Amino acid sequence: MKAIASSIRQFDQGNAVSNLQQALTSLGFLISNDERIASFFGDTTSNALRRFQESFQIPATDSVDENTAKTLNEVLKHKQLLDKD
Repeated sequence: MKAIASSIRQFDQGNAVSNLQQALTSLGFLISNDERIASFFGDTTSNALRRFQESFQIPATDSVDENTAKTLNEVLKHKQLLDKD
C-alpha cells in the first residue's frame, strides 16, 4: 500500500481515506464495509484511528496529523506492508 498522508480528517472522502482504511484494517482495526466502499472517513474510521493513536500514545483526534502519519508509516514499513518506492 502507499504511504499514509497527513491532513486526512473526519468526513473526508477519496483515495487518501481508502489508503488509510486499508492500513488500519491491515493492522487489525475494524472499519465498516459501507465506509470502506465509499472511501468515506466516518465514525468507524474515526474510532479505528483513535484506537491506533491511543495504542501508540498519540493524542487521539479525528484526523491524521504528521505524528500519526509518521507512526502509521513506520508500523506499516516494519510489517513490510508499504509499497517500495
